[in-house]
Order: sequence, then structure tokens, then C-alpha cells
Amino acid sequence: MANVTGGNANDIIHVPFDNTAIPLGFNEIAGATNDADVLDGAGGNDRLIGGGGNDILRGGIGSDNLNGGSGIDTASYSTSAESVIVDLAEGGGSAGDARGDGFSSIENVDGSGFVDLLVGDGGGNQLKGLAGNDILIGAGGDDVLVGVDGDDELQGGAGADEFSGGLGIDTIRYFASDVDGNGDLEGVSMTIGGTGTFGEAAA
Repeated sequence: MANVTGGNANDIIHVPFDNTAIPLGFNEIAGATNDADVLDGAGGNDRLIGGGGNDILRGGIGSDNLNGGSGIDTASYSTSAESVIVDLAEGGGSAGDARGDGFSSIENVDGSGFVDLLVGDGGGNQLKGLAGNDILIGAGGDDVLVGVDGDDELQGGAGADEFSGGLGIDTIRYFASDVDGNGDLEGVSMTIGGTGTFGEAAA
């Protein structure tokens, strides 16, 4: 098992080998600081452990365990070569680089450049779809749903949620019982209590 621990600054830790070179079958990468660390597992079955800062954890290929620690931490799949499915409420992922991954103390998720399904938990999450026609479901909490590129579907759920569709023709699903007042999609007002569809020209 390879153990890698970050120092006292903002660290970028990258382990470029796969688990075939590690006798115990996985790499353990820890950013044990209060700074914002980037932990990159690359290939293999990795255990990434964030410190006290707002960390970014990229497990890469393999069945990875991502533990953000304290702080507001992000599981990033921006380098995945396939679509990903991530469900923070269930604590697991499937498809693409998320296949076989487990999560604890992860608040935010960045998807891939493909068609993703990202689901939050009962807390406040930021779900970012990046490219592709993504489905983002905030579930409970005050969530921020960011579609970026593609024709995305953003579903807030319970809590006071913020929506940003980005490029493409995006669909926002929101319900009167879920949100107080009116929401705003990049300057376009919407009435709470139904479904709205917004195009790039309106955003």
C-alpha cells in the first residue's frame, strides 16, 4: 500500500501507477492539512482522504473510496472518459470513473464531459454537469445546480436551490412546496410551482 500525505501548503498529489504494482491492492492518499488540496488517484483502487480544507478528490479509474474530511469537498470526474452516475445520498457511484466508488464527507460533485446523472444528499450540494446532456438532482438541502454545456435537466428538490443552466436548452423542475419565493436562472425569473424550459438565448 502506498501512503502519500500532503504537506502544509495547497497540494496537488498525483499517483500515476495502477494497483497492479501495489501488493495490498490500493493506494492511500491523504491531504492531511487545513488547506485546499487536490488528491488525484489516477488508476487503481484508491483511498483518498481529504484534510480540513476544501479539497478536490479525483479517484480516476478503479473502485475508489473518497473521504473529503472536514471542509466543503468535491468529487471530480472531469477527466472521466465515459459518463458517470454519482448518488451522494446512497454513498456510491457507477459508470465511467465513478464505477465502484464510495463517498463520505463529499458535498459537491463535478461530472464528466458526457451524459451524467448526479444526485445530491440531504445537505447543501453543488452539482456541476460540465458537457453533455446531464440530469442533476439536488434532493434535500440548499443546492446549487450548474448545467454548463448541453441540454440539461436540473431538479431542485427540498430546500432553497439555485439553478444555472449554461449553454443549451435546459429544463428546470421545481415545486412550490420545495422552495420559498422565486428562483432565478441567470437573469431569467421563473415562478415556483411548475416546470420551466429555458434556452441559451434567454440565459
